[in-house]
Amino acid sequence: MSNGTFTPEQFATRARAAGYRWAVLEMDDYGNAPRWPAFRDACYAHGLMAGVWYTDSWNLVNCPTDAKFVVGELESEGDYQGCLNAIGKLPNIPKAVITNFNPLANPDGTYRPDKAKPLIDAGYACITEAYLGESSTLTPPRLEHAARTLGWDSAQPCFGVYNYPLAGYNAWKSGGWSVYLGEYVL
Repeated sequence: MSNGTFTPEQFATRARAAGYRWAVLEMDDYGNAPRWPAFRDACYAHGLMAGVWYTDSWNLVNCPTDAKFVVGELESEGDYQGCLNAIGKLPNIPKAVITNFNPLANPDGTYRPDKAKPLIDAGYACITEAYLGESSTLTPPRLEHAARTLGWDSAQPCFGVYNYPLAGYNAWKSGGWSVYLGEYVL
């Protein structure tokens, strides 16, 4: 949930009714940090796991201790350094990066497993930015291949629904997946 489109109660009710099992609050954008307690409580009341996402991964170390999981954005070298900085400083909860792989590749596009290794070794799962509204090449299979090339055992796609409808991702909706800005499709 990014910008207060719904009250936390409305959001959690609609998300659960739509079959979602978890929801994440983008903590360091949209003035969301003060919304965390109401968001968390509404999610828990409706059987949703509630976690936090940091768009600036240097903020990962601010993860609330009552979050069920934490996600750090991994789109730049600064995000990469923030994820590394958080190793050993997070609550004992699942953690993931959501990535376009830019900081894990050389300028020529070749992937750098050596850069991914510390994140993998620290237990960060990989969520891929399958944002077909940005590029037709950002398909879940292509991104899964990139994640495996970097050393992850698997990756979960996050579908971007701006400039591309959720229904367009139907071919890839088996297994785990998530939706960026999902509140816009509820």
